[in-house]
Amino acid sequence: MDGAALEPKYIPHPYDGPEPTAEFDNAKIYTGTCHCGAVGMAMKTAGPLSSSGQHIEECDCSICARVSHFLRFPIFPKTGLRLITLQEGVILTYPSPEQVQISNASFLTSYSFGRKFRSWEFCPVCGVCVWARKHDLTTKEYNAFGDADEDYDVWRARMNVNLRVLDGVEWDGIKIARGGNESEPKYVVL
Repeated sequence: MDGAALEPKYIPHPYDGPEPTAEFDNAKIYTGTCHCGAVGMAMKTAGPLSSSGQHIEECDCSICARVSHFLRFPIFPKTGLRLITLQEGVILTYPSPEQVQISNASFLTSYSFGRKFRSWEFCPVCGVCVWARKHDLTTKEYNAFGDADEDYDVWRARMNVNLRVLDGVEWDGIKIARGGNESEPKYVVL
């Protein structure tokens, strides 16, 4: 294939929204947008993610498993082989609301499934999932379908944001746990 036929390299859109209000010594701010730039996000952490104590996990829910993509690495010159690995669509972290600002959040479209205690918030133009908004559940409702191993108040106090939206994440220096949604009802196509 002629190199001139390839589209230009993607250049991330600049984040132009407000800074998160959380206060940390040695704070680090990560910013980014969805692919088309319509929605932006900023997240403030206590230093780089690799040392901030933020829990980070690859989501393996039924929708994230379906929006996975392949990472392609350069062709190895001597063999002509290309290393291809599968990556899930969303890498979640769970900061407090004060650590996050989402600009143009009202532009996002929502999709809820399974237990319906949260909705995935997507850009309606480019389809990128920015975050998962928690629905207003009572303690009783949460105890009926929430995460049994997590206290309701802890669950309410955190956001679910997609790290893949943010630029400058030190991917090689962070540990990514594998998600575990065994409690979610199985996805069924009718």
